[in-house]
Amino acid sequence: MTEYPDIDKLNARQRLFCERYCTVWNQAKAAREAGYSEATAKEQAVRLLTNVNVQGYIKHIKDNAADFAGVSFLRNVQELSKLAYGSAADLRDSWENMKDWEDLPDDVKATIAEVTTTSRVVKTSLDEDKTIEIETVKVKQYDKRLAIEALNKMLGYNAAEKIAHSGGVEVTEKRMTFSDGSTRDENGNIIALPPALQPPD
Repeated sequence: MTEYPDIDKLNARQRLFCERYCTVWNQAKAAREAGYSEATAKEQAVRLLTNVNVQGYIKHIKDNAADFAGVSFLRNVQELSKLAYGSAADLRDSWENMKDWEDLPDDVKATIAEVTTTSRVVKTSLDEDKTIEIETVKVKQYDKRLAIEALNKMLGYNAAEKIAHSGGVEVTEKRMTFSDGSTRDENGNIIALPPALQPPD
């Protein structure tokens, strides 16, 4: 990513205001989070947004949003790979016992979609007047099939699609989705533009 050429014309608080504004899209909140006082946050935000260098840095952030957020094609593939190839066995020491949360690597934690804990009180078999509390932890991982489908689509591994045309003729056409969001045929011709470039309805 190319650095904003006039970055030296902004102090640290002004830079932070721009970055927070592009995150929360609320002038006063961005000013508060950048360190401006609660009492004058709204006025400070209005003043900042009239600054040419502030406007330029905000545009720079918007134009390079993926870089600022750390989003990339490779990172998306890596994250989907964790979901696609993670295993329930990674969560357990044995069939009966789950590993402690602190012992799970971050890559394994990333595969977990939901954790539900329930408790129930039961009477003991030896003494009906005594009860014990049993806690059950249920862990749900992300759908492997959906993750694999998303990976195949991103990497162009999908099989050729059969498209039915009028007259009963079936035409087999290979379509691939590229990292820019466009869909292309096997010759590289664009079939569908990425959503960001499609005209509004």
